[in-house]
Amino acid sequence: MQLNVKETAELFNVSEKTIYRWIDKEIIPVYKINNSYRFDRLELLEWANSQKKKIAPEVLSKIPEVKLYTIKETLEIGNIFYRVNGKTKKTVLKSAVNLIKLPDTVDRKFLYHSLLSRENLSSTGIGNGIAIPHIRNPFLLDIDKPSINICFLENSVNFNAIDEKPVNILFLLLSNHIRVHLNLLSRLSYILQNKKVIKTLKEETVRKKMLDTIYEVEKKEL
Repeated sequence: MQLNVKETAELFNVSEKTIYRWIDKEIIPVYKINNSYRFDRLELLEWANSQKKKIAPEVLSKIPEVKLYTIKETLEIGNIFYRVNGKTKKTVLKSAVNLIKLPDTVDRKFLYHSLLSRENLSSTGIGNGIAIPHIRNPFLLDIDKPSINICFLENSVNFNAIDEKPVNILFLLLSNHIRVHLNLLSRLSYILQNKKVIKTLKEETVRKKMLDTIYEVEKKEL
């Protein structure tokens, strides 16, 4: 769904001047169509989540209620892969997509190109050598439950991360609903800033210890 400047200002409960200021500073995802600014609603919600921007409560209330999953539940649906091949963003994403378990109804080529499309908008590299690849519109995937697959890369890869460091760990997030997506992305981004979690991931410890550390932080902090 496309929004104009006025509707976007209402979404964030700010003035239109603030939206234009964000546009000038190039900090908000926007498209210029026939000399007018247009915004993708789902993209804005995801951006707001990553930037800790507040959304008008009445906007969120319009998103239908759905079962929310914990990071623990989502990781248990996914898997952990080591020595994932590739030397570029494109090749590691292709390798990851080919490895993960997916329903027969999901087109892997479509998923791969959707992940690339999202990366072209802005990097999913969150720093500390970690990226959270995902697609913009979760409803495009024909899946019943969300999943997170952890991929340890064979080679460090440039993801244009916010700290400019190369990425060697992917948390590939697949969601089945926008509310589920935003909730998981927020929780995961928070957990992956925890020093204890980062240390455990860097050590590439056994699966149980790694997951137990993540679950411990999720239960304690969220």
